[in-house]
Amino acid sequence: MTRSVPTFLLLLLISLLGGCSAEQPLVETRTLIGPDKNFWEPFGITERGGEIFISDGENGRILKHSVDGRFEIFLEGFHTPSHIAFDADGNLFVVDTGAHAVFRVSTRKEVTLVAGQRGVAGFGESLLNGPVGLAIDGDRILVSDTYNDRIVEIVDGGLRTVAGSVRGYADGSGEQAGFDTPSGILLLPDRSLLVADSGNGLVRHIDSSGKVSTVGSSNSREIVDGTLEIASFEEPVALARTQSGDILILDGDSVRVIRNAPIPFVITLSSTKGGFQDGLVAESRFSRPSAVAVSSSGDFLVTDSDNGLVRAISGTLGRNLPADEFHASIPTAEEFRNSGPARWPFEPADEPRDIAGTLGELRGEVSDMSSWSSFHNGLDVAGAYGERTFLVRDEKALELISSRFFGSSRELVRLPRVGYIHLRIGRDQNELPFEDERFVFDQDENGRPVGLRIRRGSRFSAGDLIGTLNSQNHVHLVAGRYGYEYNAIIALQLPGLVDTVVPTIDGVALIDVESGEPLEEPYNLGSNSRLQAVVEAWDR
Repeated sequence: MTRSVPTFLLLLLISLLGGCSAEQPLVETRTLIGPDKNFWEPFGITERGGEIFISDGENGRILKHSVDGRFEIFLEGFHTPSHIAFDADGNLFVVDTGAHAVFRVSTRKEVTLVAGQRGVAGFGESLLNGPVGLAIDGDRILVSDTYNDRIVEIVDGGLRTVAGSVRGYADGSGEQAGFDTPSGILLLPDRSLLVADSGNGLVRHIDSSGKVSTVGSSNSREIVDGTLEIASFEEPVALARTQSGDILILDGDSVRVIRNAPIPFVITLSSTKGGFQDGLVAESRFSRPSAVAVSSSGDFLVTDSDNGLVRAISGTLGRNLPADEFHASIPTAEEFRNSGPARWPFEPADEPRDIAGTLGELRGEVSDMSSWSSFHNGLDVAGAYGERTFLVRDEKALELISSRFFGSSRELVRLPRVGYIHLRIGRDQNELPFEDERFVFDQDENGRPVGLRIRRGSRFSAGDLIGTLNSQNHVHLVAGRYGYEYNAIIALQLPGLVDTVVPTIDGVALIDVESGEPLEEPYNLGSNSRLQAVVEAWDR
């Protein structure tokens, strides 16, 4: 369930409260950088002197957008950089999640390791485990040690735990507090901290003594606006503070704000639906936004990671990117097919298998009383219970939480280009984990796995073992970026694939998206009409 302030009420609130920045009114969301057919992942973002710096987690580099509009590579050679920030001396700090380290880049572009050990994940006073978040204020450098579920401070080359140590949820002091995959962190003027506790779906506060409390209501994992007593979050990942003291939060696919007012109020600024759309802020759409920064002019800069864009909220920067131009930048199914060799997700990789479900099939029941239905977005490749399943493409995990629904029939892993559902990820049919450090398990007192994480930055190759089939006896294979999936039969061109049965088409209907009602001839369509074509068809 998702609840947010209606558009008209949102605009009224912003008007009454004076906007969310003292300098810039919230007019539009525009595209500042992109689109680009070459896949990149803008993640971290920071601004200095009008120049904007962006980390590219996919390609391991830092990019720079100059005042004159030039966009160029600033520095390469990182593994999977995430959040970035400048210190007062102009040094750029880079949290490299895949390298388990934090680096300092001097004004001469000299790179120095300042925390962690490159390529070594661990826990303690000198090791990090997939760090993501970063906050710098004067002499303080704070890092979210994401897969150690703690917040640390870099002190004299070592690490001091500020709060957290074990995955879970608990308020309390120091190491007694529990976090789950903390990401973005924000230093407040009183030297306390806010933490985007992504895995728990919460925003947490750490006071100057190290005591942790929860901002908002319990972890209902819903986007609910209102006062802090009733507001809740879905999956916050990044935080920033505006010049007027408001707190910006990237939450799921949405941009939200905690208004700095006598009675703090949480407002969702953008649409809660993932996808792409520029224009009015309340109607704009993002896909896995990962970092937000407030520029010196008061503009909000957002890395729109899965869309491969950098967006600006203000109405002064960038351009209003037409949806058609954005969609034209997404590789075609043929281009996707040519980017990697064809193989099945089982061994032998070149022997045909049965397909039990294809793109567009209706799942669930459509009726006036129906509470659930959807269109099938992948390809069901049948196999035997417990059969080993392998990756069909080279991939790098980029999401903070790539694996979900552990232990259920819908357990999955979502990688940037391909998704796999209905598997025991990282373990065999007897629940025994693979000997593979890319799969990080939580275990109970008897040593049995009870949870799984795949760290951001984990690299996989086509043919690597990803899991085993669960009771569904097939792998649901999704081809394409999240929200822009292809027909996997076309995009993967699986070896030896044949289809000799001609489908029977019983009817086609055009549905008005806004009303949900079918259209009748003669069609009278406006220029902004949104339609769905529904086909009733079957072949076996």
